Amino acid sequence: MLRKLSLVYFGIFILLLAHSCAPKAAFVADEPEPRPTAIAVKEKKEIRSEFEILMEKDSLLKHQTAAESLDILLNTNDRNKVSLMVHNESNCDLILRFTGQQTKDLPIYRKDKNFIVLEKGTYTLKGKLCRAFYDRDKVFTQSSILRIME
Repeated sequence: MLRKLSLVYFGIFILLLAHSCAPKAAFVADEPEPRPTAIAVKEKKEIRSEFEILMEKDSLLKHQTAAESLDILLNTNDRNKVSLMVHNESNCDLILRFTGQQTKDLPIYRKDKNFIVLEKGTYTLKGKLCRAFYDRDKVFTQSSILRIME
């Protein structure tokens, strides 16, 4: 049983390591909406700019976050934190906002994944998913994988 658990954690380690080292494509904007208003255009540019800034920060901290995530998965010493792998299965880039014990923003390219380390607890997850809004309350008590799709 312990050997199987070690193999699972080793697989997650390889996945996190490969993901943290992989080159990422440039930001691709959503499909154009018919006749956008001036306010909508300004809002879209602000979101794109925020996404690019968050991705830059994320790439700088990726190795540190990967190490912390692996430490949580492999060691049971830090029992008040969880590691989350989030899959964005939509056709749009996403900024997933976690509000609860901590407040963090996680940028995720379309059809890609990213990971985050949080304290255990209840969080409200919000984000704009193409033309729809994602808004869910989640309780995180253990490390897990979250899939988000249109």
